[in-house]
Amino acid sequence: MPISLCEILRMLIIVSTILTLGAGLRIPVKIKEKGRESMSLMCFGFMTSSASDVRLFPEVATELSGCDDWRYFTPRDKAAIQHPNVQEIDLVNVHPNSKQNMIGVIPAWKYLLHQYWNFDRHDWALQVELDHYVRPRHVKLLITNYLQSLTNQNKSTDVPLLFAFGNAFAFNRKAWQQMREQWANIDVQLPKDDDVAPGCPDWGCYSNYPQCAQDTLYPIMSRTRLKPPLSLVGKGACNHELGASFRLACWQEERHGLNNEQFMELIKLIKKNDGDKSKMQITHVSNLTKTSAPTFMKNLNHSDEKWSNMEAYSTFLGSPELSKMMDCDHTHDHIALTTQRESLRHYIRRTDDLVRYPDKDIPIIHNVKSVRYHQLLQQHLP
Repeated sequence: MPISLCEILRMLIIVSTILTLGAGLRIPVKIKEKGRESMSLMCFGFMTSSASDVRLFPEVATELSGCDDWRYFTPRDKAAIQHPNVQEIDLVNVHPNSKQNMIGVIPAWKYLLHQYWNFDRHDWALQVELDHYVRPRHVKLLITNYLQSLTNQNKSTDVPLLFAFGNAFAFNRKAWQQMREQWANIDVQLPKDDDVAPGCPDWGCYSNYPQCAQDTLYPIMSRTRLKPPLSLVGKGACNHELGASFRLACWQEERHGLNNEQFMELIKLIKKNDGDKSKMQITHVSNLTKTSAPTFMKNLNHSDEKWSNMEAYSTFLGSPELSKMMDCDHTHDHIALTTQRESLRHYIRRTDDLVRYPDKDIPIIHNVKSVRYHQLLQQHLP
């Protein structure tokens, strides 16, 4: 029999009431992780009210708008940036330095896990920094690539996963749900009156005081604070490749002080690299060990020197020494990792600073510390 108009209105009121009540609840939504199109990505980070952070934030806000959702967390303060996507949080130490961002990241996680009702609707959460240039569409492609590479290696992806994209980190929903269940093991910070590192995670002898940066502590958290540990895939430093099937996740220019013209030349190099491994991706630049003010692209067209150095560097790329460095288990202590990382940099400098630039689809670029650099990347590598 036909449904009356009154019955239709009654059903609409009931549905509306259910949706209103549900808005205050955390309702996990299963979204299949088959590809970029069906993947929901939450991006978040921590910043202070320093002048440099305030300057960069508008550009970062533009870039993170490509995520399905995003938040930046900042200490509760009258000088805090007022923005719909900025959340003020209470910190033990309201003035952490740039190597102590876990002082803010732990409270940020607490908010996301226990107060942000919409969090579990996402598939992945990516923690970034203000000096990251993030391309959300390419990050989704990167996550898909990592998942497919693991599947091709007969490794399960239906487990809590932590992907280290240099010093940006991606967590799947199963990972942060495990973190929520074991939050009491994670949410342990040094007190305000501590004379070493107030606010840093108090995770015992592995805590790396007085610094507490996420690229050091996330692997420690995974191994020592969670049972079972999260499945960690990746490297906690940019410019590291995992193998042929894994795409490069994060790249950074090691030289500082480039002017806008030099930075633009760098962007052009990246744009021209389409990922074809048969093409030369190694470019000679000036030797940092010989000059404090390197000239960008010096001797680029000196073919004999270029090919000679490229041959030396390529030999090292295939050596067991490099393989040992690149395949280092990231759950080793930070001292061993730092030593290996510096050894690699030293070798590169001994071979005339041959730099391998990423291809045009690089998802994350680190050390983008100026507004103008962010703007150039937005314009030429959207």
